[in-house]
Amino acid sequence: MRSSWMKTLVVAALLTPMVTLTACRNGGKTVDAGLALAQPVSFSDGITGSDDASLAQPGVYLITSQAQLNAVASAGLIPGEPVDFKANDVVLLSGGEKPTGGYWVRITSISQVGDELFVSGIANKPGDDAITTQALTYPYHAVLIEKTSAKIAVPEITSVTGQSPTE
Repeated sequence: MRSSWMKTLVVAALLTPMVTLTACRNGGKTVDAGLALAQPVSFSDGITGSDDASLAQPGVYLITSQAQLNAVASAGLIPGEPVDFKANDVVLLSGGEKPTGGYWVRITSISQVGDELFVSGIANKPGDDAITTQALTYPYHAVLIEKTSAKIAVPEITSVTGQSPTE
């Protein structure tokens, strides 16, 4: 145990001058190691559903135009007024085709790092004892965000079983 502690102390002692020398050589400026901080992205409550058969493939989509929205989902995905794509983008989480009801997906947070949106969410599978609709379903959750400079959406989805959508 003592030798492990000593090794840690020696490594720390060796690294300290390197960090100090790097700061001195750069005039005391912070060294940019290419690490950007994630910026949280606010979003609307969104629209959930399970009836859009055009969403048969699971995935996370960053939709930045009406043409992209039309290509990804049916016209009824976002009911009401058309999306103003000059001011907003749509982030869509699709669970894909499922054999029964009881499946749902929900976006829980979105963060931007550079040109990537990290979309966190939950994908629920019904419990073994759940009473479900016996029909194909296509669970999805779509939210509006302010227009972004991001180019791609990166999924960070947690799978759960037997939860209600309000948990």
